[in-house]
Amino acid sequence: MITALRSVVDLPRRDGALAAALEPLGGAAGRVNLGGLNPPAAALLLASLLDRARGGKLILLVPGEKEAEPFRSDLTFALSALRSGGRVLSFPSLEADPYQELEPHLSVACERVQALRALREPGEAIVVAPSRALIYPLAPPAIFDVYRFDLSQGQALRPDDLSEYLLGAGYLRTDLVSGMGEFSRRGGIIDFFPPQAAGAVRVEFWGEEVESLRAFDPQTQRSTARLERATIPPVREYPWDAAALEGLQAALRGRQGRRREAGATAALLAAPDELALRLEALAAGRTFP
Repeated sequence: MITALRSVVDLPRRDGALAAALEPLGGAAGRVNLGGLNPPAAALLLASLLDRARGGKLILLVPGEKEAEPFRSDLTFALSALRSGGRVLSFPSLEADPYQELEPHLSVACERVQALRALREPGEAIVVAPSRALIYPLAPPAIFDVYRFDLSQGQALRPDDLSEYLLGAGYLRTDLVSGMGEFSRRGGIIDFFPPQAAGAVRVEFWGEEVESLRAFDPQTQRSTARLERATIPPVREYPWDAAALEGLQAALRGRQGRRREAGATAALLAAPDELALRLEALAAGRTFP
């Protein structure tokens, strides 16, 4: 059945003219302009082109959020029909004016991080992005790649250090973990819900050592399985740590010193500094575009 379905939906194999039109993709320019395809047909075509894409990655740019979800649904079907693996993810807009400095919704931040991770990690992936999602600058890949935390049973680790990492990575502290991007702490127990995971993770400490790792159901708060290890990816695209904040604070002190040397008025020196206010927000765990 699956083989028969693939023979129907693999458009380049069915249409010789289309296959010939796609040949320039393998050339130096690597560019082809096609028209006349409705969204479902375009989704089938894109899924069939994954093996030609560098690293098995494709980014589909659509006009807006309204078009993104139908395309994601069509691509998910096409990918399952044509290939044995691969993921389709959304890279949504932050849904806020970049000059208003509003915090993005936690679920949106998690979706964006999952899409970025899929583009950087091995494996085929198609990311659907509305044009508005690309107006914000992104962290350099080298910074994004290394900002992760690996946990294992028996690991020497202070609970305070894990809490500090989770805050710096953008996780929201709550009383009980109920959704992605949240974490909670009750004495020597820390719960967190990473964006890409099927469920939440509970870390139990014995002093300054990880005694156990368990998966648990956020709805019932009951453990479901033991884990040997777990990975904590960031929730925000620009993770902040103590070194990054110290660098910004040094820049702030330098700017204030230059103002004094330039003979700034007392009123100007006493006025609230916009950069200082932003640093206070970042240190408190707030995020904004």
